[in-house]
Amino acid sequence: MFRKLRFQFIAITTLAITLILMTLVGVINTVRYLQTEHDIQAVLDLLTENNGTIPDTNENRQTFDRQFVSQGTLYNFNYFSARIKANEAIINPGTANHLTSEQIQGFVDQSGLQSFRDRGYLEEDGRYFSYRISPVSETERLVVFFETTQAFRDRWALLVLSIQIAAISWLAFVVVVTIFSGLAIRPFVRNYDKQRAFITNAGHELKTPLAVIAANNELQELLTGETEWTQSTKDQVVRLDHLIAKLIRLARLEERKDQAPVTVDFSQLVQRVSHNMSALWEQEGLHYEADIQEGISLQGVPDDLYELVSILLDNARKYCDPQGTVRLQLANYKPWLRKGRAVLTVSNDYAAGQGQDYRLFFDRFYRSDQSRTRQVASPEESDSDSAPAGGEAKPAQGYGIGLSMAQNIVSLHRGKISVHYKDGVIRFVVSL
Repeated sequence: MFRKLRFQFIAITTLAITLILMTLVGVINTVRYLQTEHDIQAVLDLLTENNGTIPDTNENRQTFDRQFVSQGTLYNFNYFSARIKANEAIINPGTANHLTSEQIQGFVDQSGLQSFRDRGYLEEDGRYFSYRISPVSETERLVVFFETTQAFRDRWALLVLSIQIAAISWLAFVVVVTIFSGLAIRPFVRNYDKQRAFITNAGHELKTPLAVIAANNELQELLTGETEWTQSTKDQVVRLDHLIAKLIRLARLEERKDQAPVTVDFSQLVQRVSHNMSALWEQEGLHYEADIQEGISLQGVPDDLYELVSILLDNARKYCDPQGTVRLQLANYKPWLRKGRAVLTVSNDYAAGQGQDYRLFFDRFYRSDQSRTRQVASPEESDSDSAPAGGEAKPAQGYGIGLSMAQNIVSLHRGKISVHYKDGVIRFVVSL
């Protein structure tokens, strides 16, 4: 159980740091993108306003200083422009001395193909040029180009670097969390051990006063004969004695982690439990259907597996609707694999199950209706002492321990147990 808790702690903290790192990477690169895009658009604005040139004047420098555009962005990159009228383009090479007239004409032609956009960027031989198209008159357009190769490279370099740093940080964090996760859950382990020890010790301590009460009650019956009150006392003593036995059994079950498993013929074990309970179905007027696949074996503790099947069948029997049907199925899931999984399904008719919170059914002592805990039992209360179910309001006899024990047995065998409700049928599925 604590291994699972530790894994959940690692998973949650890792997910949290992953989201934080992804957010940081996204914010850093978004800010950088917006900053460079602002610089590029500011330069294109100036080129457009000055007919494709950038005069090196104090006014321009002050304008760009106010807009937080660096001088390097303004004067250290190449730009050129073209005025397009009809089918003729008048090219101004600007500072793009490294480009031929044919290359510039090619860029102009490509920008003209983007008729649905008045701005964008073009790429050729690893060099990037941002452009903007603006009308000069009804028949003439101005296209300005600004080389943004370095800006694009800086963006990409920052993205790669930030991802690398985030990945290294994530890996280091996972290692640290994995190492210290044991310390993080240690208080839970201590509290759980104390709770388990308290249950065991309290159970043993309560046995003595219960024995005294039972003896006194028997003496009273010898003196005055059996009465309604002595019988009620006897019933409550039996209930409490059984509850104590269940609690001690559950505590010992959780402590027994190192018991060596053996090969168990699970099909035969399920068949034996089913046969031992066959008389109860007729006694309570229930229909019983069993479909047990032969030859299914697994590694486990026979006594625990026997109790697991008994708990589920007893839970179904005592919580089935009157004249309802209890169904048991055992099948081998993925039998073609060398280690297939045995799937045990126990279901019963349960008309009153709509709206139950089935996620809580395996919680110890959980009851679906706290205001009527002694009136109607629910499946999670239904252990080997639990009350019948259905529409009848019969006195609840269980304490919600049986399914908790079943979950612990399944967990010790590294399996899974789940509960589902659909169309008036409650179904418990165990995968081992």
